[in-house]
Amino acid sequence: MIGKAKSNQSLNATISYNLKEGSSLIYQNKLHGLDISDHRLQIEDLQKCYQGRSRQLTIHAILSPGIEDGKKLSQENWNEIASKYLIKMNLIGHQAIGFLHKDREHRHLHLIINKVNDSTLKLYHDSYIGKKTQKVADQIAEEMNLVRARKIMFQRSLQAINEKDIGSPLQYAISVDKGIKLKMKLILEEEIQVKHKDAESFFNALEKKNLVIHRYKNNQTKELRGYGIELGGCVMDASAIGRKYTLRALGLQTSLINNNDTKTNCKSTTSQLVRLTNNKGKKILEELVSNYGINKESLKDDRILMLQRNNYYYLAIQNDRKGYTLYNTYTKTYEGEKDITTIFSDKEYQTIVVQDLFSYLRWKQENRKKRFNFLIINSPSNKEKLSEKIASLPLSKITIALINQPGSELVNKIILDYIKQLFIGDSHIPKRKKGFSTIDFTKRLSIPKSHIEVEEEQEPQLKQSKRIR
Repeated sequence: MIGKAKSNQSLNATISYNLKEGSSLIYQNKLHGLDISDHRLQIEDLQKCYQGRSRQLTIHAILSPGIEDGKKLSQENWNEIASKYLIKMNLIGHQAIGFLHKDREHRHLHLIINKVNDSTLKLYHDSYIGKKTQKVADQIAEEMNLVRARKIMFQRSLQAINEKDIGSPLQYAISVDKGIKLKMKLILEEEIQVKHKDAESFFNALEKKNLVIHRYKNNQTKELRGYGIELGGCVMDASAIGRKYTLRALGLQTSLINNNDTKTNCKSTTSQLVRLTNNKGKKILEELVSNYGINKESLKDDRILMLQRNNYYYLAIQNDRKGYTLYNTYTKTYEGEKDITTIFSDKEYQTIVVQDLFSYLRWKQENRKKRFNFLIINSPSNKEKLSEKIASLPLSKITIALINQPGSELVNKIILDYIKQLFIGDSHIPKRKKGFSTIDFTKRLSIPKSHIEVEEEQEPQLKQSKRIR
């Protein structure tokens, strides 16, 4: 799917363009009325309330699936694409209308969006909106099993490089190094769609496609640490082809955390994460959790890991993408891809949404006689991934338990605003509006000031936000 967007100055010109023959109005958000004239009047009235200097108050976005995908999509599917786009672009609180264009073989969706928010009368920040739209379109295509623009780009690039296509990427006449890299990338892109249980099964699948695999191992432990691909006499590391193809990104790096039989001390020479075995490190991490009012018995949870890298000790929890969130006395960091951590035991249990590992341990400690499901956010940048998990849950089964401490107000506001936007702002789930009050915001976890996190992916417009009380 291809996505394009830009800001326009003339609302009437944008609407007039979309009223051409072969188009139909199929979607509206935050608007009332029966036809386009009602919608136009409401958008114009709200734009007149804007007191700023900007004159480009309308966004015109185009979402174009592949030709074959467009023919198969129903009106409900097009509406779903429009809603997903507004949610992912943080525009669900803005007025929008959508037109489906069928005048060509290539069906595509046009969205006209009011940049003025109807509740705050502030303007949506549209910096790099074209790039953001293409990124979101690619995410939507992946979620809805549509052809991604990146795959089409690879295929066209290969076709341009090789004049004679005889049916298989491996049978192309190899011309230049750039062409070889693109071929490797296309083969890997197709293969990572299949879930492999370990690195060897992944390598075997690539070798069946006539690739030569170079396995890179640690000189001391002899454990696998990476791989390279050889095609036509050209060898390239997986990381050079793309970071998403490394064993760590694919969740296939068996040496990331390993049970080391040799004695591990504070002067570890490896840069990899290994399980912590010395008592000194364990005592340091037990003292860390005690500062949060958590007893060391809570660390017997199988999901909580004690790890070591070089001279540093970490408490860690694995996320849904096989990456890790790492904590110690001085810092919080990540290993692998960021994601939330889902701990789901039974659909009848209450689902507790907590901010991090310490909130999870505190909640379990304070409610040890009860059983719960947990969604651990790990990072405020995971708010969109959180929405995918909670969207299908009944509101009566959700409790938000965010940390209430100096420095955490902004992180809390980012997450809470996003959840409110998800359940109240989406016109396609009206039944959930009444149930929003059942979300329990009164349960707060209070922890010391020693572990305050405000991450880099905070939205600029929230920097002046007031404290959440």
